[in-house]
Amino acid sequence: MIPISNQIFQSTEGQDKDFGAYTTEVTQIGILSVPSGEIVACDPLVFPEREPFSLKVKPGQYPVYLNIVHFNPEHYRVAYAILRFNNNLPVRWEMATLHGQDVNTLKENEIFGYGVDAGTGCFMDVEAAKILVGMEDGYDFYEQVIEPVYDDWADIPLNEDGLNVILFTSGWGDGFYASYWGFDKNGEVACLVTDFAVLGEV
Repeated sequence: MIPISNQIFQSTEGQDKDFGAYTTEVTQIGILSVPSGEIVACDPLVFPEREPFSLKVKPGQYPVYLNIVHFNPEHYRVAYAILRFNNNLPVRWEMATLHGQDVNTLKENEIFGYGVDAGTGCFMDVEAAKILVGMEDGYDFYEQVIEPVYDDWADIPLNEDGLNVILFTSGWGDGFYASYWGFDKNGEVACLVTDFAVLGEV
């Protein structure tokens, strides 16, 4: 079962079995440049060479949002990272996969996703990923990519053509996280969401 509903797009209140009452807020953190239509979601500090998802989208500029859960004023986590391609709400969800992956081969409670070793996830175009891989061993990588991670999110420009990577803290930190495509009533891709497993099914 897909553990996501359209509640992630709005501020809500709820009750967590471990942490008690919580509230959520949704905030826009940047506009992602997607010139190729191929999107990479990964830990950009450790695994920037990850392949793009097999599903391509229309090239364009798309907003990125975070759904942030507040358990109390000083205790909050990024629960979902959301890349929106239109303003329509999804009516159907599918797990995002790489080329060669088949969700029908998964056993119960198994997922396809990406590993996080540096407490950070991201969205970027595959062309941005190539730039990031080329920077990996240089001072620019530390100055432009690693230093901003001390914040909860960052929108990092990578070249003069507008390519960028938008990164964010990943829920409770290191782990393995799935992403999901949301399709609207017209069958168009409305969003891409990474679930950082902060909350249960919503």
